Amino acid sequence: MKINLGSGATLIEGYINVDSRPVADIQKFIGEDSLAPEIHDVTEVIIHNSAEHFPNFIFWVTDLAGCCRNGCIWRITVPYATSTVLNLVNPYHVSPLFTENTFRFFQDLYKREMPKNFKLEIIKTTFIYNKDLWGKHSPTEWADMRLKYLNVVTSMYQEIKVIK
Repeated sequence: MKINLGSGATLIEGYINVDSRPVADIQKFIGEDSLAPEIHDVTEVIIHNSAEHFPNFIFWVTDLAGCCRNGCIWRITVPYATSTVLNLVNPYHVSPLFTENTFRFFQDLYKREMPKNFKLEIIKTTFIYNKDLWGKHSPTEWADMRLKYLNVVTSMYQEIKVIK
């Protein structure tokens, strides 16, 4: 099963679209309602600019992982934590601020504090840089600027593997 979690009105063919809106294939309040039993044996998840709207971060991550097969890939796009335009000032964002390290808390390093039945492995991270504001730079310059200044990165894309 492949799901588009937090689909809103953007329905993706070949995926089960899950959202609180009636247009979705399955109606759930993500972060409040459990995805099971309707959602199970998931092999791929797309979460595109919606995770920041899901309350109860630990709940929805744990709940989603519980519905996934070993090796399931999550493809997540979120506003980056230091984007004041897209993220910091948005009153509709209720999840934690997302950086390349947010999902690392579900890896072995922090296992003592997290659920014991799965871990997440970050396999790819891509930053969407604010080139309109900052112009052109080398990858090293972008990385350095990202750590020092606001609004260098607008969004971030990650591929995350569920390991059970």
